[in-house]
Amino acid sequence: MGIALTVMVNETKGQSGNSSNGKEESPVFLLVEEMPVFQYKNCTSTNSSFLLYATDNIKPPKIECFGRIYIEFVVEPDSTISRVCVVKGLDGCPDYKRTIEKRIASMPKWSPVKQRGVAVPVKMIMTIDSDPNTK
Repeated sequence: MGIALTVMVNETKGQSGNSSNGKEESPVFLLVEEMPVFQYKNCTSTNSSFLLYATDNIKPPKIECFGRIYIEFVVEPDSTISRVCVVKGLDGCPDYKRTIEKRIASMPKWSPVKQRGVAVPVKMIMTIDSDPNTK
């Protein structure tokens, strides 16, 4: 299986939302001065690190689960991952969708995200492309 990675960031400066427990969450930035960095194994960039992490930890269980998957998550000020959601793809693979969300949520910490020198949460949208014919 091959997995390709694309990182997309919206151009909106920030937004706030409500959590499922009714408490107001802090604003989540979509564009910040210092974007988060993810280091995994011996990779030299966030993209290659995410690609290797996804390859190591996310395996489609059946042919119907291959294709493009859009994953949204937040890198929190403490560098942890939260609010993970597969936003597109995997319509016929609900168990696999939950597996991906768990694997992304359990990723090693990212670097702190900064806006004007202050750690802030930032939303990331990543895509994973898997092809059953690629090894």
